[in-house]
Amino acid sequence: MIKLFSIILAMVFTQSCASQSIKGIDWYLVQLKTGDSIINIDRDALTEDGMENWFSLRFNENRIYGKAAPNNYNADCFINSDSSIRMGVIASTKMMAFREAAALKEHSYFEHLAKVTNWALSPLGYLELYYTNTNGQRVSLVFNVK
Repeated sequence: MIKLFSIILAMVFTQSCASQSIKGIDWYLVQLKTGDSIINIDRDALTEDGMENWFSLRFNENRIYGKAAPNNYNADCFINSDSSIRMGVIASTKMMAFREAAALKEHSYFEHLAKVTNWALSPLGYLELYYTNTNGQRVSLVFNVK
C-alpha cells in the first residue's frame, strides 16, 4: 500500500512539475511549420515596428493569455505531463489592425492555436505546440522567450 501511494505521489508531482516548466513565462512565436513549409516570424522586425508583443502566449493555471495581431486573447487550457494539451474556445478583443505582420495573419494564428493537441519543451528552451492536420502533416507553432 505504501509503495502504491509513493507511485501515485510521484506521478502527481511529475505532472505538476512538467506543466509548471512552461507556466508563468512569456512565450513569443518564432516559427510556424506545416510539413516542409516554414514561416519564420522576424521578432526584430516586429519590435522595430512597435509590435514586439504580437503573437505572444502565457500559461497561467488552466488558462492562456496573449496578444495576437493586434488583439488580446485568452482561453481555457489544460496541460498534461504526457505532452497532451487541450485548448478551449479562444476569446479575443475585436480591434481592427491598421498594420499586419506580413508572415502570419491573426485569424490563421488563432486557427492553428485552437487545434493544438500536444506540447514539447526542447533542451534549448523552445516551446513547441503541435497537432496533425487533415493531410497527416505535423503543424508546429514554435515559441521562444525574449
